[in-house]
Amino acid sequence: MNRGFTLVELSIVLVIIGLLIGGILVGQSLIESSKINSFIKQIQQYDIATRNFKMKYKYLPGDSPVHHSIANGDGVILDTLNTLNNYNGEIDFFWPDLSKEMGGKQYISATSTLKAGVNFPATSIGDNSGIFASAVFAGVFPTTPKINGWAVAAWNASTRNYAANTDVHESLPVTVAMAIDNKIDDAVANTGSLRAIGNNAVPTGMYQQEPPRTACATAGAYNIATTEATPCGIVIEMFAQIGQSVYK
Repeated sequence: MNRGFTLVELSIVLVIIGLLIGGILVGQSLIESSKINSFIKQIQQYDIATRNFKMKYKYLPGDSPVHHSIANGDGVILDTLNTLNNYNGEIDFFWPDLSKEMGGKQYISATSTLKAGVNFPATSIGDNSGIFASAVFAGVFPTTPKINGWAVAAWNASTRNYAANTDVHESLPVTVAMAIDNKIDDAVANTGSLRAIGNNAVPTGMYQQEPPRTACATAGAYNIATTEATPCGIVIEMFAQIGQSVYK
């Protein structure tokens, strides 16, 4: 005669299922934490390497007239039009210059398109994410002093313009951006040495926008209720992770 499971047997099965689900969730959390820690180590490494480059040549990578005739050595990393809109000029020179001094992975200047891991470092977090270096202006950080930063954000690979309000979004889930902010800064989206940028109605021009939009954050709080998968970009003040922050 066929018989069903007893209540005890069902309870054991449910406990086993619960343990399996709990183990999977813990494993996912550990993987996510490992990715975030790896990214933070990347930023720290680049801060040190950039400082060493400046000590050696007296100029920042990309901004060095020793290496590039069109670089002006003013301490601000910009494109050929003296803006942040395009991935060319000093912005494009930055990673090839720095990687030659660091050894290891060598990055090359962009030709017609952009690719993480070729023209600039890829990150271990987020979709379509790479680490760009350039000046940061009003809207994310105060207008003065003009500083440079590390950004995880999306660029249009074919036009080499900042890819705002497009399908590629800003590269990071809100929870990941918030976790990074919590680990290395103040966990507030629009203050300190790490600032969030959102992809909602962003004007043309890298980082030149209002404070974080509602897709990513509003009034300094990260918007974890957003339904967008990767609405956040972040900008980290260059040299902040080696104790040389202006805003932390």
